[in-house]
Amino acid sequence: MGSLLLSAMAKTVALIPLRGGSKSIPRKNIMEVAGKPLCFWVIDECLKSGIFDKVYISTEDSEIAVMVYTEYITDPRVIVIKRPKELATDTATTESVILHFTELIDYNILFTVQATSPLTRAKDFSNAMFQFALYDYDSMFSGVEIKNFLWIDDSIETRPLNYHPYARPMRQEREEDPYDLPEIAENGAFYVTKKETFMEHKCRLDGRIGCYLMSAEHIFELDEPEDLRIITKLLELRNYV
Repeated sequence: MGSLLLSAMAKTVALIPLRGGSKSIPRKNIMEVAGKPLCFWVIDECLKSGIFDKVYISTEDSEIAVMVYTEYITDPRVIVIKRPKELATDTATTESVILHFTELIDYNILFTVQATSPLTRAKDFSNAMFQFALYDYDSMFSGVEIKNFLWIDDSIETRPLNYHPYARPMRQEREEDPYDLPEIAENGAFYVTKKETFMEHKCRLDGRIGCYLMSAEHIFELDEPEDLRIITKLLELRNYV
């Protein structure tokens, strides 16, 4: 309970990296998806969650900065940070963006939120914060449980990763077996990191790591053009649920 109270008192902020360039989908962070710019979906949900002292946008792109300020000019919680152009290249890492942010902004707990996961809801942020505090994690990632049989192909042969073809388990057997631990895929929706944890090794995942599990549809990210149709449909369906 002590760590939970401490986390409730801690300064918790969101960082949304929005660079202007993208090879797979040009200008994807501000392209219209299901009726509004892609980045607005996660910004809106961050604000609705009520857990963030501030929501910071890190961008090198003046058009993105103006678009965000124009939409959220009346909300003092949304702040745009100018990112150096060298931290907005195809080879720049998320860790380098977090480090630049950390050198400028004071915080205790950081949510690094990806605009390319617009299905993330406010409740995901608040529930993740509760889980993060309850188990006193140092860092956390969002993920989706993978129930498929997994294989790897090294061009010489294809080999199973999580079962043996001689003993293919039934789905019910896997669900009931306490020793059959689930495989989890990072979905890239968000990462949570304590400031002191990040600064020790400059890595967003370090120390005691937890996972916030999301439902199956959250496996989708808007990285390739073919993802657009699926994500648009899921966002449109949200309005009818």
